[in-house]
Amino acid sequence: MKVFLAIQEDRHIDTNVKVFVDKLNAIEWAKATAKELAVHSEHYSEINMSSYNWDFYVEYSCESDCIRVESTEIIGE
Repeated sequence: MKVFLAIQEDRHIDTNVKVFVDKLNAIEWAKATAKELAVHSEHYSEINMSSYNWDFYVEYSCESDCIRVESTEIIGE
């Protein structure tokens, strides 16, 4: 089963991971969360990181705090 991980890396909190079964839902969550957090720093930047095989990447602070979306396969028994 393919799932999409929205991974939030922020210098001020522990890494946060949310799991989605739909790519668009993961990206929309990442965008909305980053925009909400960018209010404090006035920094929001979507960056093409396809060379890392990420589906989406956004920075929301000048400290490179970010959220990325990447896909992975879950293998069951």
